Amino acid sequence: MRFIETLFLGIIIACTALIAQVFVTVIAELFFRTNITFQYLPTDPVWHIGLVMIIAASIEESLRYLIIKKRTSQHINNILSIFTHGSLLGSGFASFEMFLTLLNHTVSVSNMYMIISVFIIHIALSIFLLYFIKPKSTFVTEIPFLFTSIILHAFGNLILFYFFL
Repeated sequence: MRFIETLFLGIIIACTALIAQVFVTVIAELFFRTNITFQYLPTDPVWHIGLVMIIAASIEESLRYLIIKKRTSQHINNILSIFTHGSLLGSGFASFEMFLTLLNHTVSVSNMYMIISVFIIHIALSIFLLYFIKPKSTFVTEIPFLFTSIILHAFGNLILFYFFL
């Protein structure tokens, strides 16, 4: 039963991340008169796209960290459970992202590399955080792992953006 919970926690993280990203976008546009979306994609400079990727990765990885810290890491007792729960958490997250992509675009066989890459990024980072985040450790000792996860996620998103979109 814990496995189904972990899968749905991944979906809940993705939903929450979407809401948080929309909220940050609205705040940036209202108060800072800055567009942090990809609305003007052909004219966006590289630094702008990188900033958007870092913001999105920070939101997603922070939420993943919170779920792992408060809920999922309590069920981890061996390396197999790390891989199982990490795979389910990442799969739930990536599945929701792919569902949103299907709502906006027609996915073809040529997009399979992108779909597989999204799943790999989310599963690998879930396993990474589950391996290093422990229920009783302090946030200060876990900051390097969270920061590494954010950087890897942002870098993975940039690769996806430039090669598949």
